[in-house]
Amino acid sequence: MKNRLIALSGVDGSGKSTLAQGLVSKLKKEGKSVLTLNVFEYFVLKKIIELFRKPSGKIRGPMKNKNPFLVFSLPFVIIDFWIHYLLQLNPLRRNHDYIICDRYFTDMLVILSYLDYLPKDLFKFCTEIIPKPNLQVILRLDPNQARSKEHTLEYYKDEQALYNEITGKNVIKIDASQSKDKILKQVLKVLNETNS
Repeated sequence: MKNRLIALSGVDGSGKSTLAQGLVSKLKKEGKSVLTLNVFEYFVLKKIIELFRKPSGKIRGPMKNKNPFLVFSLPFVIIDFWIHYLLQLNPLRRNHDYIICDRYFTDMLVILSYLDYLPKDLFKFCTEIIPKPNLQVILRLDPNQARSKEHTLEYYKDEQALYNEITGKNVIKIDASQSKDKILKQVLKVLNETNS
Protein backbone atom coordinates (compact mmCIF):
# COMPACT_ATOMS: atom_id res chain seq x y z
CA MET A 1 0.00 0.00 0.00
CA LYS A 2 1.32 3.42 -0.97
CA ASN A 3 0.96 6.80 0.71
CA ARG A 4 1.02 5.47 4.27
CA LEU A 5 1.09 7.85 7.21
CA ILE A 6 2.75 6.38 10.31
CA ALA A 7 2.53 8.30 13.59
CA LEU A 8 4.92 7.57 16.45
CA SER A 9 3.76 8.66 19.90
CA GLY A 10 4.76 8.25 23.52
CA VAL A 11 6.31 9.97 26.51
CA ASP A 12 9.67 11.71 26.21
CA GLY A 13 12.47 9.17 26.06
CA SER A 14 10.31 6.28 24.85
CA GLY A 15 12.26 5.90 21.59
CA LYS A 16 10.13 7.68 18.97
CA SER A 17 13.08 9.27 17.16
CA THR A 18 15.12 6.07 17.30
CA LEU A 19 12.21 4.11 15.85
CA ALA A 20 11.68 6.74 13.14
CA GLN A 21 15.35 6.47 12.11
CA GLY A 22 15.13 2.67 12.01
CA LEU A 23 11.96 2.72 9.91
CA VAL A 24 13.43 5.24 7.46
CA SER A 25 16.59 3.17 7.04
CA LYS A 26 14.73 -0.12 6.53
CA LEU A 27 12.08 1.27 4.18
CA LYS A 28 14.64 3.15 2.05
CA LYS A 29 16.65 -0.08 1.71
CA GLU A 30 13.47 -1.59 0.27
CA GLY A 31 13.40 1.21 -2.31
CA LYS A 32 10.54 3.13 -0.72
CA SER A 33 10.21 6.90 -0.77
CA VAL A 34 10.11 8.03 2.88
CA LEU A 35 9.67 11.43 4.49
CA THR A 36 9.91 12.14 8.22
CA LEU A 37 8.07 15.01 9.87
CA ASN A 38 7.52 16.35 13.33
CA VAL A 39 3.86 17.33 13.61
CA PHE A 40 4.25 18.73 17.10
CA GLU A 41 3.24 22.31 16.45
CA TYR A 42 0.22 24.30 15.43
CA PHE A 43 -0.28 25.28 11.84
CA VAL A 44 -2.53 28.36 11.74
CA LEU A 45 -2.78 28.90 15.50
CA LYS A 46 0.99 29.22 15.85
CA LYS A 47 0.93 32.91 14.86
CA ILE A 48 -2.10 33.67 17.01
CA ILE A 49 -0.54 32.04 20.08
CA GLU A 50 2.60 34.14 19.62
CA LEU A 51 0.45 37.24 20.20
CA PHE A 52 -0.20 36.03 23.76
CA ARG A 53 3.48 35.65 24.64
CA LYS A 54 5.80 38.26 26.07
CA PRO A 55 9.24 38.67 24.44
CA SER A 56 10.66 36.46 27.22
CA GLY A 57 8.46 33.61 26.03
CA LYS A 58 6.17 33.80 29.07
CA ILE A 59 2.41 34.04 28.76
CA ARG A 60 0.72 37.40 29.19
CA GLY A 61 -2.03 37.81 31.73
CA PRO A 62 -2.77 36.47 35.19
CA MET A 63 -2.37 32.79 34.25
CA LYS A 64 1.33 32.18 34.77
CA ASN A 65 1.67 28.83 33.02
CA LYS A 66 -1.36 28.80 30.79
CA ASN A 67 -2.14 30.50 27.54
CA PRO A 68 -5.64 31.95 28.04
CA PHE A 69 -6.33 31.61 24.33
CA LEU A 70 -5.86 27.83 24.47
CA VAL A 71 -8.15 27.39 27.46
CA PHE A 72 -11.13 28.52 25.40
CA SER A 73 -10.05 27.44 21.95
CA LEU A 74 -10.30 23.66 21.86
CA PRO A 75 -12.56 23.69 18.76
CA PHE A 76 -9.99 25.88 17.00
CA VAL A 77 -7.20 23.50 18.00
CA ILE A 78 -9.06 20.57 16.41
CA ILE A 79 -9.78 22.65 13.29
CA ASP A 80 -6.10 23.63 13.19
CA PHE A 81 -5.12 19.93 13.25
CA TRP A 82 -7.41 19.27 10.29
CA ILE A 83 -6.07 22.28 8.34
CA HIS A 84 -2.51 21.07 9.02
CA TYR A 85 -3.44 17.59 7.87
CA LEU A 86 -5.31 18.67 4.72
CA LEU A 87 -2.91 21.40 3.60
CA GLN A 88 0.44 19.91 4.59
CA LEU A 89 0.34 16.20 5.37
CA ASN A 90 -2.18 14.96 2.83
CA PRO A 91 -0.52 16.61 -0.20
CA LEU A 92 2.86 15.18 0.88
CA ARG A 93 1.36 11.70 0.99
CA ARG A 94 0.88 11.77 -2.78
CA ASN A 95 4.63 12.07 -3.32
CA HIS A 96 5.90 9.43 -0.87
CA ASP A 97 5.32 5.79 -0.09
CA TYR A 98 5.59 6.53 3.64
CA ILE A 99 5.43 9.61 5.83
CA ILE A 100 6.68 8.96 9.33
CA CYS A 101 5.64 11.47 11.99
CA ASP A 102 7.89 11.64 15.03
CA ARG A 103 5.06 12.82 17.30
CA TYR A 104 1.56 13.46 16.05
CA PHE A 105 -1.61 15.36 16.92
CA THR A 106 -2.34 12.83 19.67
CA ASP A 107 0.86 13.90 21.45
CA MET A 108 -0.36 17.49 21.43
CA LEU A 109 -3.67 16.39 22.94
CA VAL A 110 -1.79 14.52 25.68
CA ILE A 111 0.19 17.67 26.52
CA LEU A 112 -2.94 19.86 26.45
CA SER A 113 -4.75 17.44 28.74
CA TYR A 114 -1.79 17.11 31.09
CA LEU A 115 -1.61 20.92 31.40
CA ASP A 116 -5.39 21.06 32.03
CA TYR A 117 -6.17 22.96 28.83
CA LEU A 118 -8.16 19.95 27.69
CA PRO A 119 -10.49 18.45 30.30
CA LYS A 120 -9.70 14.79 30.94
CA ASP A 121 -13.30 13.79 30.17
CA LEU A 122 -12.98 15.34 26.67
CA PHE A 123 -9.58 13.80 25.93
CA LYS A 124 -10.88 10.49 24.56
CA PHE A 125 -13.48 12.26 22.40
CA CYS A 126 -10.82 14.55 20.92
CA THR A 127 -8.57 11.60 20.06
CA GLU A 128 -11.48 10.19 18.03
CA ILE A 129 -12.12 13.32 15.93
CA ILE A 130 -8.58 14.27 14.91
CA PRO A 131 -7.10 13.13 11.57
CA LYS A 132 -6.08 9.48 11.71
CA PRO A 133 -2.81 8.05 10.44
CA ASN A 134 -2.76 4.66 8.73
CA LEU A 135 -0.83 3.38 11.72
CA GLN A 136 -0.48 4.95 15.17
CA VAL A 137 2.39 3.42 17.16
CA ILE A 138 2.28 4.26 20.85
CA LEU A 139 5.48 3.42 22.67
CA ARG A 140 4.64 2.52 26.27
CA LEU A 141 7.35 3.08 28.82
CA ASP A 142 7.34 2.50 32.56
CA PRO A 143 7.44 6.00 34.09
CA ASN A 144 10.34 4.93 36.31
CA GLN A 145 12.41 4.22 33.20
CA ALA A 146 11.43 7.49 31.53
CA ARG A 147 12.50 9.74 34.35
CA SER A 148 14.93 12.49 33.55
CA LYS A 149 16.04 15.72 35.16
CA GLU A 150 13.63 17.51 32.85
CA HIS A 151 10.37 16.08 34.26
CA THR A 152 9.01 14.56 37.46
CA LEU A 153 7.87 10.97 37.95
CA GLU A 154 4.28 12.23 38.29
CA TYR A 155 4.56 13.94 34.89
CA TYR A 156 5.50 10.65 33.24
CA LYS A 157 2.81 8.70 35.11
CA ASP A 158 0.10 11.18 34.13
CA GLU A 159 1.17 11.30 30.49
CA GLN A 160 1.49 7.52 30.21
CA ALA A 161 -2.03 7.16 31.64
CA LEU A 162 -3.32 9.44 28.88
CA TYR A 163 -1.48 7.47 26.18
CA ASN A 164 -3.04 4.29 27.60
CA GLU A 165 -6.50 5.74 26.84
CA ILE A 166 -5.81 6.05 23.10
CA THR A 167 -7.41 3.19 21.19
CA GLY A 168 -8.51 2.35 17.68
CA LYS A 169 -8.17 -0.24 14.94
CA ASN A 170 -5.08 1.50 13.57
CA VAL A 171 -3.40 1.86 16.99
CA ILE A 172 -0.71 -0.51 18.24
CA LYS A 173 0.94 -0.21 21.63
CA ILE A 174 4.46 -1.50 22.05
CA ASP A 175 6.51 -1.97 25.20
CA ALA A 176 9.33 0.56 24.73
CA SER A 177 11.61 -1.17 27.23
CA GLN A 178 12.41 -3.81 24.59
CA SER A 179 15.45 -3.53 22.35
CA LYS A 180 15.17 -1.05 19.48
CA ASP A 181 15.59 -3.91 16.99
CA LYS A 182 12.69 -5.86 18.52
CA ILE A 183 10.45 -2.78 18.44
CA LEU A 184 11.39 -2.09 14.81
CA LYS A 185 10.59 -5.71 13.85
CA GLN A 186 7.16 -5.47 15.50
CA VAL A 187 6.27 -2.30 13.60
CA LEU A 188 7.57 -3.68 10.28
CA LYS A 189 5.54 -6.87 10.85
CA VAL A 190 2.36 -4.81 11.29
CA LEU A 191 3.19 -2.77 8.19
CA ASN A 192 3.75 -5.93 6.13
CA GLU A 193 0.49 -7.45 7.38
CA THR A 194 -1.49 -4.34 6.49
CA ASN A 195 0.22 -4.08 3.08
CA SER A 196 -0.88 -7.56 2.02
